[in-house]
Amino acid sequence: MANENDDTTPTAAAPARSVANRTRPSARRAATQTAVRPTPKASLSLLLERLAPWKNLLLIGCVGVPIVVGSRIDAVRPTEAVVLALGLPVVVIALALNALREARHTGLLVAFAVVGLAAVVIGEAEVAESFFPGDAFGMADLSPRSTDHQISVPADVRDFRVEVDGTALHTLHSEARGRYEIELRRGGERQAVSGELSRELRTSRPMMRRGAPTRSLLLHDADIRDVQLGGVGPVTAHLVSAEGAVESGVRVQLRKASSADKLLLYALGCLAVLALGLELAAARLQNRTNLAAAVAVLGVFAYDIAHRFNPSDPLGTVMGGAIFALMTGGLGGWVLGMVGASFFKRPAAVEKTPA
Repeated sequence: MANENDDTTPTAAAPARSVANRTRPSARRAATQTAVRPTPKASLSLLLERLAPWKNLLLIGCVGVPIVVGSRIDAVRPTEAVVLALGLPVVVIALALNALREARHTGLLVAFAVVGLAAVVIGEAEVAESFFPGDAFGMADLSPRSTDHQISVPADVRDFRVEVDGTALHTLHSEARGRYEIELRRGGERQAVSGELSRELRTSRPMMRRGAPTRSLLLHDADIRDVQLGGVGPVTAHLVSAEGAVESGVRVQLRKASSADKLLLYALGCLAVLALGLELAAARLQNRTNLAAAVAVLGVFAYDIAHRFNPSDPLGTVMGGAIFALMTGGLGGWVLGMVGASFFKRPAAVEKTPA
């Protein structure tokens, strides 16, 4: 009986075992696929991890390509200039403060944040004044036939911003250049204003290998100067001379110059010195940032925009001002910060090993 049970038991259990062996791999495979399948959040994290070595190049491409493409479209250039001019102060200060994200000293973080926020507010106010000037007191069209024109201004205004516009350049279709000289009179005081206006056509190489070359128009048809006139009464604009492309005449507009212009620039200078002191204090605590260089870049940029703004080519003014600010304020602030940190940096503690 034992032998019969031994012979029949394996034969009865064999089909069940074979079925289990056939079904177990498929169930295991399904469970493995369910466990390995990544979620959308995990897939995004994995993609970002793979792109981490190229993040700087991707950032430069995402920012640089729209700037280059937009600079080739005349209808986009004014809007792009406003966005870059108002966005540069925020980006520069944010990058400088980003280096302190892991600092543990709350008081130092608050001091850096206050200085950075103050620099952004002052820089934005200085830049916005150039892009959005106030209403003009009056306008005068001067020509060889009509060389004098009076403009009524408030009696208490002494500082004026003069805008000279070469309206004749708008009707030309070729390169042209002209010089002008006007004289502003008020009471017994006189101020001479002169400059050169131009219209240039430049051909640039194509962006694509088989693309056609593009032609860009560089129009400098307006000059902005700040003058100071005492006396009382209206201001008389007198055309002394007009040559070349503006020989038919120029248009003169008077606005009130900002009384806080120099004050804002002095404030940015003081903030740069304060930021340098905070950098030295941070160096003693083994923290490193370039806030002084960032504030210096912002100050030079705001000064350049305020004194060299070209209404006919605002994007060119912004790009030139940004490059000039990085080469002067940025480099100078970085060198001062590095030299100061090397002197004030606390030496690292040396661990003593027991004998």
